[in-house]
Amino acid sequence: MPIHRKYAIEHHSTQEKHNYPHLQFKFHTEEIGSFCLRLSFNNSEEYKDAILGFIYKIKNILEDLEKFKPGISEDMLVLDLVNSLSKEGSFLSQKISESIEKYQIEFENNPSSKNKINSFKKNPLLIEFLGNENVKKVIEKYQKKRTLIESETKTREDILSNLTYILQTINVYKLFFVTTTTL
Repeated sequence: MPIHRKYAIEHHSTQEKHNYPHLQFKFHTEEIGSFCLRLSFNNSEEYKDAILGFIYKIKNILEDLEKFKPGISEDMLVLDLVNSLSKEGSFLSQKISESIEKYQIEFENNPSSKNKINSFKKNPLLIEFLGNENVKKVIEKYQKKRTLIESETKTREDILSNLTYILQTINVYKLFFVTTTTL
């Protein structure tokens, strides 16, 4: 099976598609597909720290790809410098946590798919990048969302059932009224 992984940073300033400036991380993995994580910052220093945190965290992804292409990490990164960015990596983990709480993760295809959510638990690269606690948050939020959707669906079904019963009862009374008035 071919490997298709994509990790990207996009800066979105105020524009038609987005009416708020933010930094967006886009991910793609074989099991989950594509999803986005939107991050907001208070100032340019936080923005810079998040980008450096991304570089720190992407190092682990590249190191995992060493089994397919030895030397890829050293070809793409100055490892001594990247290894010194652990503080920024921790900062990014905190911003990711805030983002999951505030915005959730946006899946491009079928966001409530149980298989995609379960794949989060099994993907060591996503766990490494997002952080174990953040992956747990994603799973919990989508489980709550799925439960809410199922509850709303059940409520709609109950309302329709009750409405159908009421309409049938009205029709019976109409029939009774018409029959008794014509007698």
